[in-house]
Amino acid sequence: MNLKKILLLPAGFLAIHLLYVSCCKCLDTNEPYNEIAQLLVSASGSGNTVVDNGVPTTVDSIRLYYTVYNKCVAYQNPFSGFVSSAYACDCKGCGYDGLKSKIKSITITSDSIYNGVAAGSSLNDNFKAVSINANNVLEYITIDSLRKYINTVTYVGNIPIVTGVKPTDFHGHKFTFTIQTEDNKTVMVTTKRINWF
Repeated sequence: MNLKKILLLPAGFLAIHLLYVSCCKCLDTNEPYNEIAQLLVSASGSGNTVVDNGVPTTVDSIRLYYTVYNKCVAYQNPFSGFVSSAYACDCKGCGYDGLKSKIKSITITSDSIYNGVAAGSSLNDNFKAVSINANNVLEYITIDSLRKYINTVTYVGNIPIVTGVKPTDFHGHKFTFTIQTEDNKTVMVTTKRINWF
Protein backbone atom coordinates (compact mmCIF):
# COMPACT_ATOMS: atom_id res chain seq x y z
CA MET A 1 0.00 0.00 0.00
CA ASN A 2 2.80 2.41 0.90
CA LEU A 3 4.65 1.51 -2.30
CA LYS A 4 1.64 2.68 -4.33
CA LYS A 5 1.63 6.02 -2.49
CA ILE A 6 5.36 6.42 -2.95
CA LEU A 7 5.07 5.80 -6.71
CA LEU A 8 1.86 7.83 -7.09
CA LEU A 9 3.25 11.07 -5.61
CA PRO A 10 6.21 11.46 -8.02
CA ALA A 11 4.03 10.39 -10.94
CA GLY A 12 1.42 13.00 -10.00
CA PHE A 13 4.11 15.66 -9.57
CA LEU A 14 5.54 14.83 -13.00
CA ALA A 15 2.10 14.77 -14.64
CA ILE A 16 1.20 18.22 -13.24
CA HIS A 17 4.44 19.73 -14.53
CA LEU A 18 4.10 18.11 -17.96
CA LEU A 19 0.52 19.39 -18.15
CA TYR A 20 1.68 22.87 -17.16
CA VAL A 21 4.47 22.93 -19.75
CA SER A 22 2.23 21.66 -22.52
CA CYS A 23 -0.66 23.99 -21.69
CA CYS A 24 1.35 27.11 -21.00
CA LYS A 25 1.79 27.91 -24.67
CA CYS A 26 -0.43 30.84 -25.56
CA LEU A 27 -3.00 30.11 -28.19
CA ASP A 28 -3.23 32.71 -30.92
CA THR A 29 -6.14 35.06 -30.46
CA ASN A 30 -8.71 34.65 -33.16
CA GLU A 31 -9.35 38.40 -33.14
CA PRO A 32 -6.68 40.71 -31.72
CA TYR A 33 -8.90 43.79 -32.14
CA ASN A 34 -11.99 45.10 -30.43
CA GLU A 35 -14.88 47.25 -31.54
CA ILE A 36 -17.35 49.48 -29.76
CA ALA A 37 -20.52 47.43 -29.49
CA GLN A 38 -22.76 49.49 -27.22
CA LEU A 39 -22.91 52.75 -25.27
CA LEU A 40 -24.83 53.50 -22.08
CA VAL A 41 -25.22 56.94 -20.52
CA SER A 42 -26.04 58.34 -17.11
CA ALA A 43 -26.40 62.06 -16.37
CA SER A 44 -25.82 64.10 -13.25
CA GLY A 45 -25.34 67.71 -12.30
CA SER A 46 -22.72 69.36 -10.13
CA GLY A 47 -22.78 67.81 -6.68
CA ASN A 48 -24.15 64.55 -8.19
CA THR A 49 -27.59 66.13 -8.54
CA VAL A 50 -30.14 64.05 -10.46
CA VAL A 51 -30.91 65.98 -13.64
CA ASP A 52 -32.83 63.57 -15.87
CA ASN A 53 -35.96 62.89 -13.81
CA GLY A 54 -38.16 65.46 -15.59
CA VAL A 55 -37.78 68.10 -12.86
CA PRO A 56 -36.19 71.42 -13.91
CA THR A 57 -32.70 71.91 -12.44
CA THR A 58 -30.40 74.89 -11.99
CA VAL A 59 -27.02 73.16 -11.47
CA ASP A 60 -23.75 74.77 -12.57
CA SER A 61 -22.69 71.94 -14.86
CA ILE A 62 -23.95 68.73 -16.43
CA ARG A 63 -21.88 65.53 -16.48
CA LEU A 64 -22.70 62.82 -19.03
CA TYR A 65 -21.00 59.59 -18.06
CA TYR A 66 -20.71 57.11 -20.93
CA THR A 67 -19.97 53.44 -20.43
CA VAL A 68 -18.48 51.81 -23.53
CA TYR A 69 -18.98 48.09 -24.09
CA ASN A 70 -16.31 46.58 -26.32
CA LYS A 71 -16.71 43.38 -28.29
CA CYS A 72 -13.90 41.14 -29.40
CA VAL A 73 -13.30 37.47 -30.05
CA ALA A 74 -10.28 35.67 -28.60
CA TYR A 75 -9.44 32.22 -27.38
CA GLN A 76 -7.40 31.99 -24.23
CA ASN A 77 -5.63 29.11 -22.55
CA PRO A 78 -8.41 27.02 -20.96
CA PHE A 79 -6.05 25.83 -18.22
CA SER A 80 -4.92 29.33 -17.16
CA GLY A 81 -7.21 29.26 -14.12
CA PHE A 82 -5.36 26.22 -12.74
CA VAL A 83 -1.89 27.76 -12.92
CA SER A 84 -0.57 30.22 -10.36
CA SER A 85 -0.23 33.68 -11.91
CA ALA A 86 3.36 33.79 -10.66
CA TYR A 87 4.19 30.93 -13.02
CA ALA A 88 1.67 31.62 -15.77
CA CYS A 89 2.74 32.52 -19.27
CA ASP A 90 2.30 36.11 -20.36
CA CYS A 91 -0.39 35.78 -23.03
CA LYS A 92 -1.86 38.63 -25.05
CA GLY A 93 -5.47 39.18 -24.11
CA CYS A 94 -8.54 39.89 -26.16
CA GLY A 95 -8.32 43.07 -28.24
CA TYR A 96 -4.64 43.76 -27.57
CA ASP A 97 -4.29 45.76 -30.81
CA GLY A 98 -7.06 48.25 -29.95
CA LEU A 99 -9.91 49.25 -32.23
CA LYS A 100 -10.17 47.36 -35.50
CA SER A 101 -11.78 50.35 -37.16
CA LYS A 102 -10.66 53.71 -35.79
CA ILE A 103 -13.17 56.37 -34.77
CA LYS A 104 -13.83 58.84 -37.58
CA SER A 105 -16.02 61.20 -35.54
CA ILE A 106 -17.65 61.77 -32.17
CA THR A 107 -20.60 64.14 -32.12
CA ILE A 108 -22.80 65.44 -29.32
CA THR A 109 -26.17 66.86 -30.37
CA SER A 110 -29.46 67.90 -28.77
CA ASP A 111 -33.01 67.36 -29.96
CA SER A 112 -33.74 71.06 -29.20
CA ILE A 113 -32.15 74.40 -30.05
CA TYR A 114 -29.17 74.92 -27.72
CA ASN A 115 -27.96 78.53 -27.42
CA GLY A 116 -28.83 79.23 -31.04
CA VAL A 117 -27.40 75.94 -32.37
CA ALA A 118 -30.07 74.09 -34.36
CA ALA A 119 -31.40 70.79 -33.08
CA GLY A 120 -29.32 67.89 -34.41
CA SER A 121 -26.23 70.08 -34.98
CA SER A 122 -22.90 69.49 -33.26
CA LEU A 123 -22.52 70.82 -29.71
CA ASN A 124 -18.95 69.55 -29.40
CA ASP A 125 -17.59 73.06 -28.70
CA ASN A 126 -19.77 73.24 -25.56
CA PHE A 127 -18.52 69.95 -24.06
CA LYS A 128 -15.17 68.70 -22.76
CA ALA A 129 -14.01 65.19 -21.93
CA VAL A 130 -12.52 64.57 -18.49
CA SER A 131 -9.12 62.93 -18.72
CA ILE A 132 -6.19 62.03 -16.48
CA ASN A 133 -2.86 63.01 -18.01
CA ALA A 134 0.48 61.21 -17.67
CA ASN A 135 1.17 63.05 -14.37
CA ASN A 136 -2.17 61.86 -12.88
CA VAL A 137 -3.59 65.38 -13.13
CA LEU A 138 -7.23 65.90 -14.11
CA GLU A 139 -7.62 67.82 -17.34
CA TYR A 140 -10.38 68.71 -19.78
CA ILE A 141 -9.83 67.90 -23.45
CA THR A 142 -11.83 68.67 -26.58
CA ILE A 143 -14.10 66.05 -28.11
CA ASP A 144 -11.73 65.79 -31.10
CA SER A 145 -8.81 65.18 -28.72
CA LEU A 146 -10.92 62.47 -27.08
CA ARG A 147 -11.41 60.83 -30.50
CA LYS A 148 -7.66 60.87 -31.13
CA TYR A 149 -6.96 59.46 -27.66
CA ILE A 150 -9.43 56.59 -28.01
CA ASN A 151 -7.85 55.68 -31.35
CA THR A 152 -4.48 55.16 -29.63
CA VAL A 153 -5.53 53.02 -26.64
CA THR A 154 -6.16 49.28 -26.57
CA TYR A 155 -9.34 49.44 -24.49
CA VAL A 156 -12.18 51.94 -24.16
CA GLY A 157 -14.06 51.85 -20.86
CA ASN A 158 -15.69 54.96 -19.41
CA ILE A 159 -15.94 58.42 -20.93
CA PRO A 160 -17.01 61.35 -18.73
CA ILE A 161 -18.14 64.45 -20.66
CA VAL A 162 -18.85 67.79 -18.94
CA THR A 163 -20.39 71.12 -19.88
CA GLY A 164 -20.86 74.28 -17.88
CA VAL A 165 -22.47 76.14 -20.80
CA LYS A 166 -26.08 76.55 -19.70
CA PRO A 167 -28.75 76.64 -22.40
CA THR A 168 -30.43 80.03 -22.78
CA ASP A 169 -33.56 78.53 -24.32
CA PHE A 170 -36.12 76.74 -22.16
CA HIS A 171 -36.78 73.63 -24.23
CA GLY A 172 -35.19 70.81 -22.27
CA HIS A 173 -32.66 68.63 -24.04
CA LYS A 174 -32.05 65.01 -24.93
CA PHE A 175 -28.33 64.80 -25.68
CA THR A 176 -27.21 62.21 -28.23
CA PHE A 177 -23.62 60.96 -28.24
CA THR A 178 -22.70 59.43 -31.61
CA ILE A 179 -19.54 57.56 -32.56
CA GLN A 180 -18.89 56.81 -36.21
CA THR A 181 -16.01 54.53 -37.19
CA GLU A 182 -13.95 54.49 -40.38
CA ASP A 183 -15.87 51.43 -41.59
CA ASN A 184 -19.09 53.52 -41.29
CA LYS A 185 -20.44 51.75 -38.22
CA THR A 186 -22.48 54.10 -36.02
CA VAL A 187 -23.03 53.60 -32.29
CA MET A 188 -25.13 56.12 -30.36
CA VAL A 189 -26.96 56.68 -27.11
CA THR A 190 -29.41 59.39 -25.99
CA THR A 191 -30.02 60.74 -22.50
CA LYS A 192 -33.43 61.16 -20.94
CA ARG A 193 -34.75 64.72 -21.23
CA ILE A 194 -32.76 67.19 -19.11
CA ASN A 195 -34.48 70.47 -18.16
CA TRP A 196 -31.49 72.63 -17.27
CA PHE A 197 -31.84 76.35 -16.72
